[in-house]
Amino acid sequence: MMNLFGGNSRSKLTAESQSTPINWWQRLSSALKNTLARLFALSAAVDYELLEARDEQGLFQFPRGRQKYYGLGSLVVFFAVFSAYGMGHMLASMSQISTAGAVIAGLIWGLFQWSLERQILISIRSDDAVWRKVFGLSWRAGLAFMSASVMVYPFFVESNRAEIDVKVGEISQQRMLNAKENTERIVNLPRLRQEQDQQQQSLQRLEIAMAQEPPDILSYRQIARQCWSRFKVEDEKLSRQLRPLRLQREGKGVDLTLDARISGLEQKREAAKSICSASDVAVNRHISEWRKLKQQEHLTITLEQKQLRQQLQIASDRQQALVTNLDSKIDLASRSGFAADFLAVASLVTKDKYRRLQLIWWLTWFVAIELVAILIKFGTKTELDTYLLLSEKKFVLDAEQEYRLWQEQQNTSYLRDFSQQQAEQAAWRNQTPDSASELIALEVSLARENTKHILKSKADLAMARSLLEAGIDELKLISELKSRAGHDVKMQSSGTLIDQMCERAQQELHARYMKAFGY
Repeated sequence: MMNLFGGNSRSKLTAESQSTPINWWQRLSSALKNTLARLFALSAAVDYELLEARDEQGLFQFPRGRQKYYGLGSLVVFFAVFSAYGMGHMLASMSQISTAGAVIAGLIWGLFQWSLERQILISIRSDDAVWRKVFGLSWRAGLAFMSASVMVYPFFVESNRAEIDVKVGEISQQRMLNAKENTERIVNLPRLRQEQDQQQQSLQRLEIAMAQEPPDILSYRQIARQCWSRFKVEDEKLSRQLRPLRLQREGKGVDLTLDARISGLEQKREAAKSICSASDVAVNRHISEWRKLKQQEHLTITLEQKQLRQQLQIASDRQQALVTNLDSKIDLASRSGFAADFLAVASLVTKDKYRRLQLIWWLTWFVAIELVAILIKFGTKTELDTYLLLSEKKFVLDAEQEYRLWQEQQNTSYLRDFSQQQAEQAAWRNQTPDSASELIALEVSLARENTKHILKSKADLAMARSLLEAGIDELKLISELKSRAGHDVKMQSSGTLIDQMCERAQQELHARYMKAFGY
C-alpha cells in the first residue's frame, strides 16, 4: 500500500515541480509576447487579428505587411517612451515640481506623443499623388523635429552636465556684477563718488594754496619794492641836503630857520618812509586775508565732504540691501533647474562650436529616426497595404451603393404615395353625387361602429377592473386569514383545514376570472 500510493504521489509531485516553472515561464513569455504584439499593432493603427491572419497552410497571410506594421508600431512606442522620459526629465529639473508630478506629466506627454505619432501614420496614404506626399512630408517633418528636440534635450544636458554647471555659475556671476552696477546707478553712487573725488581734489588744492602765497602778491611786493627804491633815492637825496644843514646848525648854534628846514626835510623823509611801510603792511594784510579766505573755503568744503560722506553711507546701505536681495534671487534662479539649464545650453551652443555640432548631430539622428516611420509608410507598399486599400474602397463603394439604394427607396416611396394621392383625387373628381353620398354614409356608419366598439371596450375594461379589485380584496382576506391561523394558538389545531379552504377559494377565484376573461 505504501509503495502503491506513496511512490506514485512522490513521482507525480516531482514531475509537477519540474514542469511547473517551465510552463509558468512559457505562459509568461507568451503573454508578454502577445501583449507587445497587440500594443505594436495598436500603435501602427492596424488590427492585430489581421496581422496574425494565416492561410490554409498555416503560414502568415501578409508576411511583409506584418513585419512592416509591427516595426512601425515599435517605432511609435520607442518615440513615446523617449518623449515621456524627456518631458519628465525637463519637469523634474524644475524646482517647483515634485518627482511624482514630473513622472505623471511625463507619462501624459508620452501618451500624447504616442497618439500623435499614431495619427500621423493613420493620415499617410501610400497611393497619394506626389505633391500630396511632399506637402504631407513637410509638416510631418516639422512635427518630427519638435518631437526630436524634446527627446534630445535631456541626453544633451546630462552628457554636458559639468560644462552646463560651469556656464550657470558664470552667468550668475555676470548677473551679480550687472546687478551691483545697476544698483549703484539706482542709488546714484557714481555721482556721489565723483563729487567726493572732486571735493578731495579741491581740499588738496586748498591745502597747497594755503601753504603758498597769494598769486597776486607779486604786484603788492612790486609796489612796495618800488616804493622802497624811491625812498632810498629820496633818502639819499634828503641825507645830502641834511648833512650840510646839520653841520651849519652845529656851527651856529640855535637857528630857528635852519631848524625848520632840517625838521621839514626829516618830516619829508619820514612821510616817504611811512608810505613804503604802509606798502609792506598791505602786503602782509593781503597775505593774511587770502589765507583766511582759503581757511574758510577749506572749512566749507570739509563740511560739504562730511555731508557727502553721510549721503554715501546711506546710498551704500541702500545699494547693499538691493544687491543682497538681487543676489538671493539670482542664486535662486541659478538653482531653478530647467530655466537655468536651458539658458546655459543656449549660451553653450551659441559660443561653443563643438557643443553645437554635438547637438546638431544628435538632433539630426533623432529626426532621421522619426522620419524613418513616415518614409516607410510613404514609400513602401506591401500586400497588406493593398488589402487595406481595397477593403477601404470596397467599404466606400458599399456605403455609396447603400446610400443610392436608400435614396431610390425614398424616391419610390414618395412616387407611390404621390401616385396614390393622385389616384384618390382622381376618384373623388370622377364620383357622382349619389356615389359620394353613399361613401359619406358608409364613412358615418363605420365611425358609429367604431364609437360603439370603443364604448364597449371601455365598459369591458371597467368591469375587468372591478373584478380585479374584488379579486385582490379576496386574496388579501385569504392572506390575513392564513396569517391569523399561523399566529393564533386556538386556530393552529385546525390549520390544515383552513389551508385547504384557502386553497379551494383561490382555485375558485382563478377559475372565475379565467371564465370572465374568456381564457
